[in-house]
Amino acid sequence: MAGRHKVIDGKRFFRYRVGLTKREADSMSDDLQERYLVRVLPHKGKWAVYCREK
Repeated sequence: MAGRHKVIDGKRFFRYRVGLTKREADSMSDDLQERYLVRVLPHKGKWAVYCREK
């Protein structure tokens, strides 16, 4: 699974989904907040959702 994670603020997040619009990423982030720590970041001209277990 190399390359499917990113270190953000010194913590390892896995890439949940990529290639989203900002609106899709924000909506997905809201849905995942209850279970995961979520970060939405730009990725190759679109947006990516990164998650980490709480």
